[in-house]
Amino acid sequence: MAKIDDPSFESELKQAQKDSVRDAFAKTPSADGLADIGIDAIDTAETFLKQFYEEDPPEQPLACAAGCTFCCHQYVGLSMPELAILTKFIRSNFKDAQIEVLKNRLAEVLEKTKDMSRFERTASKIDCPLLDQSTRQCSVYTERPLTYRAMHSLDRDACEADDATPGKNHPIPQYQSHKVLIQSIAIGLQLGLADNDIEPKELELTSALLLTLSKAEAIDGWIEDQAEFDGTVVPKE
Repeated sequence: MAKIDDPSFESELKQAQKDSVRDAFAKTPSADGLADIGIDAIDTAETFLKQFYEEDPPEQPLACAAGCTFCCHQYVGLSMPELAILTKFIRSNFKDAQIEVLKNRLAEVLEKTKDMSRFERTASKIDCPLLDQSTRQCSVYTERPLTYRAMHSLDRDACEADDATPGKNHPIPQYQSHKVLIQSIAIGLQLGLADNDIEPKELELTSALLLTLSKAEAIDGWIEDQAEFDGTVVPKE
């Protein structure tokens, strides 16, 4: 595999991820198979991130820290494999009562943010339903989707300024290699599904997760008929 400063890195990474996903889904077209695909993509991302930060660190250290929630009130897009991971993790690690509380929280956030644009969702300051209200930390942090992993900052003050008045007036300094890596893996993942005649779609976490937690067979239904999740995509604007 080429290194991040090699012009061919992005294309090679996308192709490798695409081939891996294509073959894995063709072999195991199931909810568990999708979760395994997502885990592989996340493991790949974390392995490369560790390598990049060690071999060619950014000029400033990451400003992100536990309890920092500046980016935790916006639409979060994810692929079906990543949704399968979250669903499996929650069903395996949350108690029944906790799942019911989460479902209620998902429904509440979904109702409050219905028909919001991307900008309106960010400006709303409505917490992600997976943000623990008491600890102010992510309740699924170890299994968080690639979109979550792509969110990072090298300047807390910039995040705070943008949080106060979201928009383009307060650019968040980021580590370019970090963004390129996550984006390449996410694209390769969707392309691999497309090779199995699945239309690439970015699902919206709140609505998609509410569906899978409310309907046990939802992901298996999606494998048979992708229309199952037509109402759960991220708004374009």
